[in-house]
Amino acid sequence: MVTTGIIVCIVIIVMAVLVKLARERVKRIQKCEELNHLICKCDEALNNLSKCKTLTNILEVHKKAWRDGVRNVNIGPCSWGMYRTEDVGNMSPSEVYLGGIYGLSTKNINFWESMGYDEPYGANGFGIDPNIKLLGNIIVPQYRSQLQSNFEAIKKRCETELQQL
Repeated sequence: MVTTGIIVCIVIIVMAVLVKLARERVKRIQKCEELNHLICKCDEALNNLSKCKTLTNILEVHKKAWRDGVRNVNIGPCSWGMYRTEDVGNMSPSEVYLGGIYGLSTKNINFWESMGYDEPYGANGFGIDPNIKLLGNIIVPQYRSQLQSNFEAIKKRCETELQQL
C-alpha cells in the first residue's frame, strides 16, 4: 500500500515536470516564430524603403512596418520629436517633422514636399554644394536613413535573441 502511494506520487511528479517542460518548449517555439516573423517584416520594410523616392512613400513604409510590429522608441511617437502623433500606424504627413540639420528648420512633410523635389539647397555655410537638391539629397535621405538604421537594429536584435533561444 505504501509502495503504491509512493509510485503514484512519483508518477504525478514526473508528469508535472513533463507538462512544465512541454509548456516551456511551446513558449520557446512561439517566441522563435514571433522573432522569425519580425525578421521577415524587417526585411520587407528594408526592401520597400530602398525603393522609395518621396517622403510620402517613406511615410507609408514607416506606417506599414509599425503596424507589422517593427517598432522601437526611436521610430515611435513623441510629442516633441520627429513623429508627433499618437499612433504611427495612422500618422499623417503633417505629423512627421524633418530637417534640423545643415541649418535647416524643422518642418513637417507637407512643408518639405511643397518645396518641390528640384529645389536647390542654396547658400549655406556648411560646405555643401549650393546646387544640391534640398529634398532629394538632404531631407529624403534623412528620413530614409533614420528608418533604415532602426529597422536594421531591430532585425539584429531579433537575430541575436533567436540565437540565444
